[in-house]
Amino acid sequence: MISGIEPLAGSHPDVAAANMIAFAAEVRARAEAEGEIRGNTASVGEPVRDEAADQDGWFGWTLPVNGRDQRVLMPGLDLAAVRSTASTAARVQVNDSPWWWNDAAGMAVPLPDHQPWLDGGPARGRSEMA
Repeated sequence: MISGIEPLAGSHPDVAAANMIAFAAEVRARAEAEGEIRGNTASVGEPVRDEAADQDGWFGWTLPVNGRDQRVLMPGLDLAAVRSTASTAARVQVNDSPWWWNDAAGMAVPLPDHQPWLDGGPARGRSEMA
């Protein structure tokens, strides 16, 4: 078993809910940054609890991002422990893949359907942003 995705003892759904609020804020910031770079308007909705997805101390949520539902399993442990980059830290699972917090926030932001840099339109680099 991969370290960080074992069953979580002492995990609590109320703590996971608080963690999910913080995670959604992080995803919003990432989506806005991606939108500025890629020239699209970021859209991050509110997380919706999905109890049917709960498993072994991870609590299920759906987070709509840029028109796509992201499946999130959030540990119900102290936020500092979940945000840790220690090899044994509990991961946040996004669309069935476990990630450390920082990487999970990035993975929860899908590329937009319309991608000007691939569709023949101009791509904006950081130097072109106001």
